[in-house]
Amino acid sequence: MYVYPVDIAGEAAGEREWEAASAEATRRGEAAAEAPGPSYLIANVFDGVVHPEARPPRPHEPGTADGFADPAASTYAWDDSGRRAPTIDPNYARIIARCAPRTPVLGYVSTRYGARPLGRPGTVDPTTVLGQVRLWRWLYPAIGGVFLDEVSSSPDDGHGDYYETVTAAVDGKVVANLGTPPPTDWLLARQIADTLVVFENTAAAFDRFAMPAWAAAHPPSAFAAIAHGATSPDDVRRIRRRSSAMDIGALYVTDRTMADGNPYRGLPSPPFWRALLAPL
Repeated sequence: MYVYPVDIAGEAAGEREWEAASAEATRRGEAAAEAPGPSYLIANVFDGVVHPEARPPRPHEPGTADGFADPAASTYAWDDSGRRAPTIDPNYARIIARCAPRTPVLGYVSTRYGARPLGRPGTVDPTTVLGQVRLWRWLYPAIGGVFLDEVSSSPDDGHGDYYETVTAAVDGKVVANLGTPPPTDWLLARQIADTLVVFENTAAAFDRFAMPAWAAAHPPSAFAAIAHGATSPDDVRRIRRRSSAMDIGALYVTDRTMADGNPYRGLPSPPFWRALLAPL
């Protein structure tokens, strides 16, 4: 849900989209036969929780990533140099608190495949992974965990220890987005993640995707897939059938494309959304 959570006539329907997604995730979570995997909403404010160079957002400014938030948002000092960053966005605070009791909301944190500085435990430096993890819980206490993006698929070069340190700092669930299956189940075996996103690509590419042999030792809830660029509702239904047959427990499909700039800045178009939700 990389969607700013405010409804403004003629400009945005973000609050309604958040509510719709949360309500549907809750319904599917209650129907175990339909939803073998967990349901989450993923929040992404400044390509993470805050950005060290982001300014407090201005109201009615749809051309910016931060959209329509309160211009009076305060700032906090995040290191000894006195550098400052915006703090809580009140619109995100409201929507996360409202949706979290129904569907866990995860905070987006990119690790840049293990290249982003890890940082020190207990700090709030937004340029580091541990700083972002702590900031999510500090600024939005209803958050239910983190969505680690750009996760390395290899435990080599210290990545195993790196990700174990991150997970130890998370209070809640961890979903790790690799975008492709790792060569082994090391992330699950070392309890680094609850769920692995093993596919993030186009709907057309999903037709060629296959799960690795080691996945058979784990339940469907350990795996998720994300497909963008679906061309028809039938495309969505075909992806759902293949995903189910491969025991992938969580799935998101949208007709939005990378050519749009970001395929996650809104829910799928209504026919595609209905095809994603309807019984097969």
